[in-house]
Amino acid sequence: MKIGASGQLHLHFSHQENTKLHIKKQTPPLRVIRAFAHQDNTALVHLHNVSGGVLGGDQFQIVIDLDEGAHAMVTTTGANRIYRHREGYQTATQTMSLHLAADSIFEFIPDTTIPFARSRYQQTTQIHLKPNAKLIWSEILSPGREAFEECFSWDYFGNQIRVVSDDKLILWEKWGIEPAKHPVSSLAYMGDWTYSATFLVCHAGWEPELLLMLETKLGEKARQFSDEHTKWGVSRLTQDGILVRGLTRKGQILPQQIEQFHSDARKALVGESLTRPRKIY
Repeated sequence: MKIGASGQLHLHFSHQENTKLHIKKQTPPLRVIRAFAHQDNTALVHLHNVSGGVLGGDQFQIVIDLDEGAHAMVTTTGANRIYRHREGYQTATQTMSLHLAADSIFEFIPDTTIPFARSRYQQTTQIHLKPNAKLIWSEILSPGREAFEECFSWDYFGNQIRVVSDDKLILWEKWGIEPAKHPVSSLAYMGDWTYSATFLVCHAGWEPELLLMLETKLGEKARQFSDEHTKWGVSRLTQDGILVRGLTRKGQILPQQIEQFHSDARKALVGESLTRPRKIY
């Protein structure tokens, strides 16, 4: 089986007085330009895919390392478009590995992932947190290009995430959806919902009472956001983390609601609410 582009990106964030970005490696179509100063001396980086999306057979690998005390925020410049699979090519993949040293902070705010009709895609994320490292992470998955009547018309979409906090596994999840083989409308999958969202906040060595306080606050917001069109739920991990999940039929509201979850979590972790990162195109 042939492969498409082999995009690689390796970012390293060091810290002295401020957090600085070091681009260890980047090969097209993955690209970053520079880091911008954001709130609290956070290094804000925009992740570009100069091909406009993930083509059939593309193999992307992203590695992000944070030194002790570094604080980085990564966002994207647009939706993650997964284009139609090409006959004779491998399934398109993206692998992301994050390594957070002690007392570092990483925030990930991507745009929505949109799998086109007949696309095949697998994404895998590995996250390692050292003592007192902090993570805020989100994802939004669209059913496809609804304007073109492509709703769950992809061939395959798979997702795997593994989070290790201070050498202890706190989250491991693996799933895949093949709409042609298993009806997405099944309660085991999406039911009658169309968009899904995941929000994750972790703090290695989190004190249980502080973890409970944030879980309670996010739970209150989840109930506030839930209605006949949208449902949110909040779960505490075995330690060091909280997982928030959302389902909706109105995908345009998810980014704004996740932003509010992010703002509450950020205030609990670093003492300051979120200022929305400026987009760079």
